[in-house]
Amino acid sequence: MTTFEELFRAEGEQLKHDVGYRTEAFYLDIIENISLAMKRNKMKKRELAEAMNVSPGRVTNLLRGYNKNLEVRTIVQAAIALGVEP
Repeated sequence: MTTFEELFRAEGEQLKHDVGYRTEAFYLDIIENISLAMKRNKMKKRELAEAMNVSPGRVTNLLRGYNKNLEVRTIVQAAIALGVEP
């Protein structure tokens, strides 16, 4: 008999090879890192938007996960504005 733990482990192994799942996880990691850097720098969304030279709405959408086709350029803009490595 297969236990729930074994099923969960097998599903996790399959997900390691799922491009969509891995892309989503990568995207969520980026959002989390930007959020943490904003907290460390005590930076508000409006301030980040100004530093990135984008609209505050674009930063809001970025942090809410609305832009699933996140460009490397946007990641680098945020990193530079926050003084961290992309």
